[in-house]
Amino acid sequence: MCMSRFHKVVEATDSTRISVCDLDGGVHMVSLIAYEGPPVEVGDWIVVHSGFALARAEPAEAEAAISELAALTEKGGA
Repeated sequence: MCMSRFHKVVEATDSTRISVCDLDGGVHMVSLIAYEGPPVEVGDWIVVHSGFALARAEPAEAEAAISELAALTEKGGA
């Protein structure tokens, strides 16, 4: 099963791809081919699905979702 997850941009490689850090600390290259929005910058939170950046997320939104996911994981619900 694939699911979208929040990632933090760690390097804006070029106009077609970026390096992101996932919640587990892994760094991955993702494509910007499906992304429509203002240019992404280092430190931005984005939603990634199957290797494609889909949308930018507000930092507070991303951090709240990450906290909720962590709480569910601790309870065994995720």
